[in-house]
Amino acid sequence: MKEDQKVKPKVFGVVKAVNGQIVEVEIQSASQPRNLELLTSPEDPVMRLEVYIQSKGIATCLIISQSMPIFRGMPIVGTDAGLVCLENRLTMRGK
Repeated sequence: MKEDQKVKPKVFGVVKAVNGQIVEVEIQSASQPRNLELLTSPEDPVMRLEVYIQSKGIATCLIISQSMPIFRGMPIVGTDAGLVCLENRLTMRGK
């Protein structure tokens, strides 16, 4: 696909603050992310943030996964998807 034919994400913004497992994302798009939507970064497509609070252009997210450090100013885009848990799949290991 050519560069000018790429689909632009509906939701985009930048990391405003990181505090432990919590990330505040300043939303710069007209569209806002939904609660429980997963966000990622074009710089680190493996990283996932889950939106759990959103108000006045700020999405507060929980870090679900990351492969590199998250930093202020890092570009963030919406995935338009949430987490999916399969009923028959074990997602956490017990004793």
